[in-house]
Amino acid sequence: MSYRRAITTRLRVPGGRWLHVVEHRPQVCFGPTLVLESGLGLSRLLWARTVPRLTAQGMTVVTYDRAGLGLSPPTGRGRPLRELTGDLLHVVASRAGSGAILVAHSYGAILARHAAALRPEMVTGLVLIEPSTERILAEASLPGRMIDAAVQGLLVAAYRLGGGGAVLDASGFRHLPRNLRRRVRAEDSDAATVRSRGHELFHYPQALMSLAANPLPAPAVPVTVLRARGPSAWAWAAYEYASAVPNGRVMVARTRSHMVPLTDPGSVVRAVVSTATRRPMASEDLPARDGR
Repeated sequence: MSYRRAITTRLRVPGGRWLHVVEHRPQVCFGPTLVLESGLGLSRLLWARTVPRLTAQGMTVVTYDRAGLGLSPPTGRGRPLRELTGDLLHVVASRAGSGAILVAHSYGAILARHAAALRPEMVTGLVLIEPSTERILAEASLPGRMIDAAVQGLLVAAYRLGGGGAVLDASGFRHLPRNLRRRVRAEDSDAATVRSRGHELFHYPQALMSLAANPLPAPAVPVTVLRARGPSAWAWAAYEYASAVPNGRVMVARTRSHMVPLTDPGSVVRAVVSTATRRPMASEDLPARDGR
């Protein structure tokens, strides 16, 4: 094992809730603290192949489950962006008093950027992996919402019929070792999990439209966007965003899969190291608003 121990806690958050948080400590700590944020409807186990590689770099790695995912209890309702970001900031405050690099996948990148805008003193860097973006509003349009709703309905039916494990394997979790695949099936393949995904999905279009109408300030910290190989509108958006951020950079993974943390964890490590070794920008060098 590349980390000495994993410390599991139930972190109390507002509303009488708690979140399942795991802190992975390296044998010798000489790097920054990382907080990992998963994509929509995904638990901390998305990072199972990435965590050992990051702790091997001397970094303390914090993973957690959002409400209703993994081992965190559900709320039974939709979760708007401000609530999800608030939970993320509670995790950072509890595990990284001097700030953390946020490493975020897909929709998690929206949360990470929002957290950096709300509490910039708590964020020392951003690694955005295959990020969702308000620069592409197709999913916020009526056809996009209808497609997402149809997909969610199919997932609910599949999970109720016991097919959640097969769905997870097809999405990329098959790359995990057998013991971790069993854990994924035990924690993430039931109907309650897919309902919690639906609760996050309900507010997803509004989050995109809100950020499009009210651009976030440019972060002063180093930002790395890690995208999958191959041309796409999201690849174009990654370059556009990084060019508008004073300390931004785009890196390309070796996989074409959206699930980069599962299919190409080595590229995640390279993006994190790149971010950790760059210096923040001086405040006078920053544009007022996200390059727009």
